[in-house]
Amino acid sequence: MLFRFVLGFLIVWLLLTIVRAVLENVGQRKPGSRRPSAGNAERRRKALAVLGLYDGAKPAEIKRAYREMAAKYHPDRVAHLGPELMELTSEKFKEINAAYEFLLGRSR
Repeated sequence: MLFRFVLGFLIVWLLLTIVRAVLENVGQRKPGSRRPSAGNAERRRKALAVLGLYDGAKPAEIKRAYREMAAKYHPDRVAHLGPELMELTSEKFKEINAAYEFLLGRSR
C-alpha cells in the first residue's frame, strides 16, 4: 500500500514538473522563433558592442547607432588624409556593416 502511494506521488510530481517547464518555455519565446545558441548570443553581444549598444537594444536603436557609426567611419570621409587612415576606416566600416547585418538577421 505504501509503495503504491509513493509511486503515485512520484508520477504526479514528475508530470507536474514537466508541465510547469513546458508552460514556462511557451511564455518566453515568440511562435516560430528559435532559441539562440550560446555562440550566437556571444556574437550578438560583440555586434552590439561594435555599434556601441547594450544587450536588449531595440531595432530602431540599432538602426540609429548603425547610421551614426557608418557616417563616422566611412572611408570617403578620410580620403584626403592618406591611404593608411583610409584603410583603417575601411576595416572598421566593414566591421560595422557585418555587425548590422548580423543584428538584422541577414547574415549567412
